[in-house]
Amino acid sequence: MNVSNELQTDRIAEETVVRAQRATQANDAATGPPRHSEQTDQCPNIARFATVLRFGGSWTAEEDAHIASGCPFCQKVYAMFGAAATEAAQEDTVCEPITCEETKVELPGKPGADDTTLG
Repeated sequence: MNVSNELQTDRIAEETVVRAQRATQANDAATGPPRHSEQTDQCPNIARFATVLRFGGSWTAEEDAHIASGCPFCQKVYAMFGAAATEAAQEDTVCEPITCEETKVELPGKPGADDTTLG
């Protein structure tokens, strides 16, 4: 196979991938759930909220301005992520009750030395 044929094969493969992606997007748009009634075209998608609020990303200037404008949908999503983070933090801090038991420990030193009780 010469260089020309390899380039043509690569181009055909790329075009096939692009067609498949477009078909998938069209199918998702046709069969996916409808958009929330309060969601606008300016609202960041849920993945962006996760990137910023859970994984330390940052908003673009446009996203920041939109969220600061008080968009009802974005405020609800923001609150949901905040509630989930609070719940996760509470789960992380819950611990089992600690039981105190006396433990006898022999200190190194003379054989037959007195035991010391730790509590």
